Amino acid sequence: ETGIMDLNDYCLQKVLHYVDIKGQISFAQSCTRFRDVFLAWSRCEYSYVSIIGDVEPMELTLLSLVASNVRKLNIFADDLVSLFNDKYTDLKHHNVVSKFCNLIRSMDSLKSIKLWQVHPHPIVKHILKALIDLPHLRKLYLCIPIIYLTELNSLRSLRITLLHGMDITSTYLQVIRSCKDLSFLRIFDYNICPNFVCRAAEVLEEIESENTLHLRIHGRHSSHSLK
Repeated sequence: ETGIMDLNDYCLQKVLHYVDIKGQISFAQSCTRFRDVFLAWSRCEYSYVSIIGDVEPMELTLLSLVASNVRKLNIFADDLVSLFNDKYTDLKHHNVVSKFCNLIRSMDSLKSIKLWQVHPHPIVKHILKALIDLPHLRKLYLCIPIIYLTELNSLRSLRITLLHGMDITSTYLQVIRSCKDLSFLRIFDYNICPNFVCRAAEVLEEIESENTLHLRIHGRHSSHSLK
């Protein structure tokens, strides 16, 4: 009699296509061989992950299993905060946020992340801090009320949509100063100061940058390419 353990890895990966999230988690946690099969399968199936909408704790459990294979990640922070508020007590809330940020830190293959937020919450600051030491992160898209970016030095492409009515020109300039490999910066910010382009050019000259920075400003001022 033939059982599931007699199937080769290829057949087991085909089976995973027809299994829901709960089944995938059970499969990955059942034995060492199935975990290896699941991880090999998830390199393609979960290279791109979105945490958006009605997020369930089970989805975060699955994310913890595939974290090392995630290359692109989308997070709507408000939905994540809603999950934590609904499912966890105040006592556990801090711990679960900390565990989620540690999960982000384990994503060694992560190359690109998009992060949205409407209502300010410190979880975004914690997530951005968790990104600092990721070795392959090169692209970041932000649509959040407040920006915390000055330590993300490895970025090459950055898109920012600022939802807060204040001038954070100094933060943008610090990003340009810190991210020496940055080649593309797009800013959607109506409140950016009028002389930002000139100040950005001064920073590039100051750091003796050899890269051309393609700067796109959407607001009161036009787009530019600087070197």
